Amino acid sequence: MVLVADDVGEPEFVVIFDPDSPDELMAEQDPHSSRSVERKDARHRRPKKERVTVSKLLTSCGINPKIASSSVKYLAKTTQSIRADAQKLMVKLERAQRRNGVLKALAKKSSVELINDLLVSPAAKTILEFELKNVRKKPRGRRWTLIDKLRNVSVYRFLYTLLTLPSAKTLQKLISEIIMEPGFHQTVLRTLEKKAARWSAKNRTCVLMFDEVALLKGIYVNSTEVYLDGFENYGHLGRTSRIATHSLVFLIKVPSEVLKQLIFDAIKMCKSIGLNVVSTLSDQGATNRKAISMLRDTCDKGEYEPVYKVDGSTIVHLWDTPHLIKNIRNNLLVHNLKFGSKGQFLAKWSDIIKY
Repeated sequence: MVLVADDVGEPEFVVIFDPDSPDELMAEQDPHSSRSVERKDARHRRPKKERVTVSKLLTSCGINPKIASSSVKYLAKTTQSIRADAQKLMVKLERAQRRNGVLKALAKKSSVELINDLLVSPAAKTILEFELKNVRKKPRGRRWTLIDKLRNVSVYRFLYTLLTLPSAKTLQKLISEIIMEPGFHQTVLRTLEKKAARWSAKNRTCVLMFDEVALLKGIYVNSTEVYLDGFENYGHLGRTSRIATHSLVFLIKVPSEVLKQLIFDAIKMCKSIGLNVVSTLSDQGATNRKAISMLRDTCDKGEYEPVYKVDGSTIVHLWDTPHLIKNIRNNLLVHNLKFGSKGQFLAKWSDIIKY
């Protein structure tokens, strides 16, 4: 900064910033470690500069602050303000330049390199890697390594060690609070009724399916309701003292007479909540065949064989395709099959072998 005297003899300021001057804004000082020293290519930040007062500014220009006029002091304050603004802008510029350098370096790295730089566990890095690898691919185009597939066997427990998820015991406790007893659950039916009310008549058309699943015999204590579980239980139709060996939605071994009534009741309840059952489907187990045969008693003679009626509605029963193929194969192994309107054609297992 230099001083120029006017004709009156009072000094006048002309402000000139010299980048090489140690007293000015761009003065070089000893570098120190920044907060981002661990980041690659991070520049050292300058230490905080000492505040320059009006008195120091006037003294550096050779003017005694005590005898300086008001106009000189006013000009010195203006210079001080401009200098402070310039310092702030320089700090912002340096930060922007550092960020620009970091972003350029990140742009040159692959996604895998970026993951390796993250301060996360190795297992979390593995999850991020196959997520980034498959996120833009179609479902059938996604690929996983053998290790990734093996983790899916106990995927929740694996994720529980990496993420803040509730423990398996907490989830089991939550599920145990849901009371599930044999029979038709009104809560489930009310939920379906609310959903079915928003569906069109076409979407309410459905097939009622049932099947048996073999169970291990055993007696268990139901801690929720405090009674012994494992006996035949038909819901609203009552319980027996026989041990359950199969389940049909609920834990029972269903006789055909009871199964007939359960199918009948299930269809009526579906109709009561707005669903239109047009067909039922099951495998060709002996119990199922007998139950459908008994339901056929509701139809007139001469009607198509697998058709029965419930509350005046005609229901078509279908046997599931895998069991049909299996049973045809088993029968052809020991018997020949005559077909045609007059039984004029004969099918043998050897025909399939030759084909």
